[in-house]
Amino acid sequence: MIVTLFAVQISESHGCPELGRVGVSKSRYMVYISTFVIVFWFFVSYAHMDERLVWDLMERLRVLFEIASEYEFVEWNDRQIVVGNDWDVEIKEAMEAVDFGLLMVSPGFLGRPYILEQELTHFLDQGEDGVKILKPVVPVGLKKVLLDGSVDSKGLGNLQIFRNGDGRWFSELRGNNRDLFVDALFQAILVKLRRMGSEE
Repeated sequence: MIVTLFAVQISESHGCPELGRVGVSKSRYMVYISTFVIVFWFFVSYAHMDERLVWDLMERLRVLFEIASEYEFVEWNDRQIVVGNDWDVEIKEAMEAVDFGLLMVSPGFLGRPYILEQELTHFLDQGEDGVKILKPVVPVGLKKVLLDGSVDSKGLGNLQIFRNGDGRWFSELRGNNRDLFVDALFQAILVKLRRMGSEE
């Protein structure tokens, strides 16, 4: 999380004819604008077999992130790896730098060895005493996973996986219902970030 301060100071000696046009022309004037911007970096963890579905969700979510009034968001995903670079190193460096992980949960996600052995273990520790959260995560219900114990959910079954109000997964929805899913996800992320901020 990064907090940025923007400050602008204008005095008569610098000259500001625009202010004079709106009736602020005095022998001396000053305008001081101070804005705090809290920036959250996040990592998108997903299975490539779900790529089309993931980017459908992310395109909708990015729109909301871009117009968010409370925070700014910076995304990292493996499409940003520069050709010729060591992808394993870049992924691990990105996971270390971000504030939270956006986990696109699906059967494919749970079946990918790299996700389980490298990505998921960076955010969660599955010990004998249960799952310990090492870095904040937002598990998103992308495609339905059985959570009745019949499949190994790699500890995610113990966490609250985001689904819509009817308990449906993103892939089960169409059209406007997908927009409503992402709207609710956006609100859930804001709630989580506020709580993260209050705990610091």
